[in-house]
Amino acid sequence: MAGFSAYREGDRATVFTHTEIDDTFGGQGLGTILVREALDDTVRSERTIVPLCPFVTRVLQQTSDYDDHVRWPQASSASRDE
Repeated sequence: MAGFSAYREGDRATVFTHTEIDDTFGGQGLGTILVREALDDTVRSERTIVPLCPFVTRVLQQTSDYDDHVRWPQASSASRDE
């Protein structure tokens, strides 16, 4: 296994809690590919993305592709608008 992205599903939302890539596969962009595929799946499922994972947050901050599908945690200063 190269890595995983942990999440939990709530009422019409997918909350991403942790992403991890094995050191053997680090630096190859697999984390970004994994997260973007998970985000794409969330959008296809008409669910809202809630990023608690710092890596997922970074991916979301680097693109506007998911802006219409993200609900930033209230205590977070990670929003792209800030």
